[in-house]
Amino acid sequence: MKLGLVSTISVVITALVLGGGTAHAQSSTLSGTFGDISAVSGPTPDATGVTTDLTGGTFAPDPGGRRIEVSNQQGAVVDSFPLRYQVNGQVFDLAPAIEQNGSRLTLTPVGLPIEESRRAELPVHFADYAQELSRHQYNAAVGALIGAAVGGLIGFFLLPLFGEIPGALLGGLIGAGIGWVSP
Repeated sequence: MKLGLVSTISVVITALVLGGGTAHAQSSTLSGTFGDISAVSGPTPDATGVTTDLTGGTFAPDPGGRRIEVSNQQGAVVDSFPLRYQVNGQVFDLAPAIEQNGSRLTLTPVGLPIEESRRAELPVHFADYAQELSRHQYNAAVGALIGAAVGGLIGFFLLPLFGEIPGALLGGLIGAGIGWVSP
């Protein structure tokens, strides 16, 4: 699937503006083509904006300053996109910085809904999520083993010939549930 230039930039900007995407976007880039122009977009090193590099084209603000225009090597405008987006009912402006004779554009969202101190915590939160999930899975497995053993013993004493299997199954399910919710 070919992504157009505006689609590439919009996808990266949307991921950045939504906030949670910023934490995972640190090493990801998107590339696409639009006619003879190719673009590579990715987050800035500090994950506060998006940088797009063009080959075979240039960026320039429109005369009104509300859009960024993409021109081919002949100078004809082939595409443009706004510097204002609406996400989840909130309007966000993008601050553009055009560098390298118009072949590099850095867009930084203005007025993100997440405070700067919380944005620094996002990558740590997602890193802790994997550890937390692993801990829950371990606790559930240990709880299932203990629950199955206890349920099997109780089943053996209540129904000596056939009670072990349903007792172990029921005890294992209860033990896994208790283990999952244990801290």
